[in-house]
Amino acid sequence: MASQRSLVALFVLCLLCGNSLVLAKRRYLSVNMDNLLDSKAHVTIPAACGLPPNCRLPPGCDSDGNSIGRDVFNHDIRRLSTLLQRSSDTQGSADSLAGPVPAITLPPLPWPLPRPPTSPPVAPPAEAPSCSAAAGRCSGTYCRYRVQYGDGSSSSGVLSRDTLTLTTSRTLPNFAFGCGQNNLGSFGKVDGLIGLGRGELSLASQAAASSLGATFSYCLPSSDKSHGYLTIGSTPVTGKVQYTAMIQKPEYPSFYFVELVSIDIGGYVLPVPPTVFTSTGTLLDSGTILTYLPKQAYTSLRDRFKFTMKGYKPAPAYDILETCYDFTGQSAIIIPAVSFKFSDGAVFDLDFFGVLVFPEKPTIGCLAFVPRPSMMPFTIFGNIQQRSAEVIYDVAAEKIGCSGVALVAAGHQERNFKVVPTASFLSSQASCYPTPRAASHGHSSRALMPLAHRHGPCSPVQSKEDVSLAETLRRDLARTKYITRRASRNKQRLQSTDAVSVPTQLGSAFDSQQYVVTVGFGSPAVPQTLLVDTGSDLTWIQCKACNSSSSKCYPQRHPLFDPSSSSTYTPVPCDSQSCRTLAAGIDGNGCNNSNSECSYQITYGSRANTTGVYSTDALTLAPGAVVESFHFGCGNDQHGPFDKIDGILGLGRLPESLAWQAPSSGGVFSHCLPPTGSATTGFLALGAPANTSGFAFTPMLTMDEQPWFYQLMLTGISVGGRALDIPAAVFSEGMITDSGTVITALQETAYAAVRAAFRSAMAGYPLAPPVGHLDTCYNFTGFDNVTVPTVSLTFRGGATVDLDAASGVMLDGCLAFWGSGGDNYTGVIGNVNQRTIEVLYDMPGARVGFRPNAC
Repeated sequence: MASQRSLVALFVLCLLCGNSLVLAKRRYLSVNMDNLLDSKAHVTIPAACGLPPNCRLPPGCDSDGNSIGRDVFNHDIRRLSTLLQRSSDTQGSADSLAGPVPAITLPPLPWPLPRPPTSPPVAPPAEAPSCSAAAGRCSGTYCRYRVQYGDGSSSSGVLSRDTLTLTTSRTLPNFAFGCGQNNLGSFGKVDGLIGLGRGELSLASQAAASSLGATFSYCLPSSDKSHGYLTIGSTPVTGKVQYTAMIQKPEYPSFYFVELVSIDIGGYVLPVPPTVFTSTGTLLDSGTILTYLPKQAYTSLRDRFKFTMKGYKPAPAYDILETCYDFTGQSAIIIPAVSFKFSDGAVFDLDFFGVLVFPEKPTIGCLAFVPRPSMMPFTIFGNIQQRSAEVIYDVAAEKIGCSGVALVAAGHQERNFKVVPTASFLSSQASCYPTPRAASHGHSSRALMPLAHRHGPCSPVQSKEDVSLAETLRRDLARTKYITRRASRNKQRLQSTDAVSVPTQLGSAFDSQQYVVTVGFGSPAVPQTLLVDTGSDLTWIQCKACNSSSSKCYPQRHPLFDPSSSSTYTPVPCDSQSCRTLAAGIDGNGCNNSNSECSYQITYGSRANTTGVYSTDALTLAPGAVVESFHFGCGNDQHGPFDKIDGILGLGRLPESLAWQAPSSGGVFSHCLPPTGSATTGFLALGAPANTSGFAFTPMLTMDEQPWFYQLMLTGISVGGRALDIPAAVFSEGMITDSGTVITALQETAYAAVRAAFRSAMAGYPLAPPVGHLDTCYNFTGFDNVTVPTVSLTFRGGATVDLDAASGVMLDGCLAFWGSGGDNYTGVIGNVNQRTIEVLYDMPGARVGFRPNAC
């Protein structure tokens, strides 16, 4: 799979599973997502809830993606009336298609309607079978359609056929769709509607008649901070899939029905006979927002939920949501898990925001279920309850499945506890789905590179080495001890000028590094995958002078860079200022008597080392982003466990760092490390973002003698919303933020307080034996869900970073912190505790910023 992906949405459509006809304004569709293809048998299209700032949000999405406003309830009422109208129409007339207001849209693009092409779409004649299927009417020689929705919106035009382009490599020729000429009503800014119903004119049915197969799936994102996807065609689904039978109801030929048999809340099975559900069936609908239950089932669920939530303050009902709570002042919210059990044993565990919704205020949450109206002949399972899971429709096999269902909350800033699955603490073997979230926060003028975990599914270098947690911790301990001891040799406390001493080089195992990016060296550019290190300044790669068959270099994934093949390569001469600057530091030894070329040498704490020629060449970061005359080490003699990585990308504070050499960056860069167990990429961005309003900043401490690492001043720690009683003097040596260290090392007194508070909050779970130097581990065997307290780090200036399960409170069932051995050592913030957070290094501004939920 490509390390970068191109996302071009030229057509914005509503996604509705109850519709059979695809409607469009006079316009063409092209979605370029070929880099997401896992095979030639399916197509994946991204789905997102959020819209750009200049566009109106779709119902159900506020600026945080978590709010459900009154328009949503109006939408559900309109849609329900439409569904009821359609339920009485056994012919599936196009005049009674489901409502147009989407639960999910692709981000709209502000393009005008294009002119029709010189070769217009083919309109089927009135006598064609497809015209009858759309309940069309004659108008001269063409078949015309008209769709009337429950809210009064309508669309009419010519039933047409043309090529539908899903990706650059996948099309559907002769695709039947409605070419809209007269569209009235509240369609918002979407360009049309994708029908995924069971009728013969739906996209799903037309794709089934092609080579794509009779299967489609979608994953609805839990908030606008993430992307979901729509997959058309038969595809192997990663993860465990639970299937339930697709129920046929002749009176509703276009709908997807399943058989709900019971509901479990907090381990308690509701005393509701299965016939309450099975006698009418349950409609699985992507267009209805809330879930509508039989009154008996709803009453039982509501009463049980109230019983378990009696410790929280009730709030007034909100429209049709009658069970609401006021969480103002609460440092933690713990709710009972809710599971739906279907026929064939399939169990659907709901996401946190599938149980509670927050209609307007972030402190007022309501139970996300309502009783179905008396005239409604079936139960409806809405899209709120489907989010964060992949729902698979296997029409040919007449079954519906779900995969990856998890009670993992999408992060709500007022909560200090999250209900998460134990699987979220474990490493993932999922396929990689790169996500371009960084582009949504003012990064358009920056050089942006996908960043992946070295041993994760998105890594371009798939190592054969299966690194255990104990081995990872052993390597990490070596790096951390070196950093803390070197940084703490100067025992002088921080003065008013914030002058401190820090280590001068990467002095630990090279193989403790964990995150990689792919860049290009030379002209033409040769791809090289490098480990990202904020603790190193000089970037180096292996060069062809090093013969891989000899003992002077190691095997790597990409071809060795050949300086003689690059038209822009130049060795740095001995008599240059660049060589003298390098010689003044410990990264390189400058010149010797036997060579007129400047040389470098780096030795790591693990005894790995690299030696070669200090050089310049073009460095390609991304298409159109090139650093000319980039200074780097062209290695010709390497020894050590480098494990197929092509080299190191230095992002330290010295002039040799990429952060200073890239002219457009101005000494500013940021990274977002993907979450633990994630099958997505993070990013590395050079340059300042256009918008920094989402960042919390703390001063970057200046250093009097050794200005190499990035040091901050920690001032306090909270666990589960409670501030720990830690003397300020404990933090006086500061903290280094380091991309190469894994686990955060705290001063001993601070760690003891964190460990005690964490163990108290986790008292309901059995302890497990320590792993390496991690002494607070748990055995989660038999637990489907685990409640983990948030750990908050507060820095000078008031910047607070809230860490949860996704951003690194735990690693493989262990608390991801340890004590460095005393209070007179500098601490280190490891990469586990930086995940999902964009960390912005602003060297000219002498500050470091943190933006949560960035990747």
